[in-house]
Amino acid sequence: MIVIYKEVNWAFSNLLFRSYACSEIDDAVLVNIDSIRSNSYLDNFSAVKNSTLLFIRLFLSAEWKRWLISFKFGNIPIGRAVCQTVLRCPSSRGVICRNITLLKWVFLYFRQAKSDFRLLNRFPVSEKLFLYLPESTREDLVTKSIAEGFPNIDFIEYDINERSFVICKKFKSYNPIRRYDSIDNNFKKHTIRKLIDRTSGIGSGHTLTLPEADQSDISSSLKLGYNSRFNLFKSICYYPMHLTSDDQLTIPNDCFLDVDSFNQEIIDMFSSKFVGSALLLKPHPFAFSYRWPDKRDIELRYLTYIIKLLFDNSSFDPRQLNSLDGIMWSSKFPNIGMLNPRLPIRSVLSSFNHHKFFVLTKHSNIAIESSTVGVPTFISRFSRFSNFNFCHTFDSLGDLEKKIRLLLLDQLEESHHDSPEFVASCQALFNSCSQSAMTVKYLSKYADLTKQTRESFQRSSDIVNADHYGKLSDVWRRWISLQ
Repeated sequence: MIVIYKEVNWAFSNLLFRSYACSEIDDAVLVNIDSIRSNSYLDNFSAVKNSTLLFIRLFLSAEWKRWLISFKFGNIPIGRAVCQTVLRCPSSRGVICRNITLLKWVFLYFRQAKSDFRLLNRFPVSEKLFLYLPESTREDLVTKSIAEGFPNIDFIEYDINERSFVICKKFKSYNPIRRYDSIDNNFKKHTIRKLIDRTSGIGSGHTLTLPEADQSDISSSLKLGYNSRFNLFKSICYYPMHLTSDDQLTIPNDCFLDVDSFNQEIIDMFSSKFVGSALLLKPHPFAFSYRWPDKRDIELRYLTYIIKLLFDNSSFDPRQLNSLDGIMWSSKFPNIGMLNPRLPIRSVLSSFNHHKFFVLTKHSNIAIESSTVGVPTFISRFSRFSNFNFCHTFDSLGDLEKKIRLLLLDQLEESHHDSPEFVASCQALFNSCSQSAMTVKYLSKYADLTKQTRESFQRSSDIVNADHYGKLSDVWRRWISLQ
């Protein structure tokens, strides 16, 4: 049995994986994939040829972005992997463009595919292989996709629900938030209390607070106030913008391409088809956060790009939005404006008591907050909340437009079955399985729950002290003996 794995930056995580492999897979021989990868001149020539032909086709296609995201090399989703990498690279501005950066990643991924085909073919079909590659959005997505075509390969994944490594036939690149059948009422009350605080601008961070404050955190002291232009509109759409530098393209079957395409389609829809409704854009707080400077720079560049689309005076510094008092209305589209990203939803809602107010999001946590304050909310059916039914869902722009019109006519049927506190509690428990030990410790105060949830917390503790994998010293000695 051969286990092909990749080292990660966190040494303790490498140790846990090796411990698992040696404990669960008989006679396992561990092979670091980076030590056996290689590229030949033929791979480089083939990658140059294929990437050049692909790039020419992109320039000739009117639907080039849709075609690129869906592009496959054999059965390998190279296009989606390339786009995700371009969006997350340090020089990104949150937009996929036909430029030298895109060409570079197309070339590297074609070369990666050729190299991985040759690498995996080195092992005989009679030899059972296990593949563990923790990164799912960059070059290892290509490797995993190739490996799916080999009948002798199984995948080792880290299951964030079970808090353990698992062996599976197909790799998983995306997990929707899990439903927990029963959750202790005390934990539900705690979660909804945090949500209510969040909607009013009390506390920092997301649904569960982070330990330190940040200049991008929402503020209870900020008020939107009254604006005479409000009288021009019968309805208000509140649209918190999404991160462009996250794993947006790991969500499968999403027909809206990337976040930028979705943003532009929403702006176009309201500027042409819903001129009697105001669209209020709230920039993502990461554009002003010092917690994640790499994402902040990308989001600021993207915000500058959006401002140029909405305003004639494109020299406006987007950082001024963080101290904005009121609404900055677009000079090109009179029904579109931008808000201070630190405004809590209750402050915005209180300014529109006599308007029909609704929230629109593609996959954001704002859906839980808006549902908590009783605001109609539209969210993509392909979001992380696909296991729940607490908002109005849409699966295409046409479907969204139809449902907004029904809402404005008071003809949209209510279809909410899951309470916001239940969804938020499930999200909190789900996140506890993928976040730091600090989060686990924070949540463990509320872990006197049902047997199912208590076991989930036990697994959360196990991953911190590694008891789940037996005595590390014994496993370590066994792993050393196999090298």
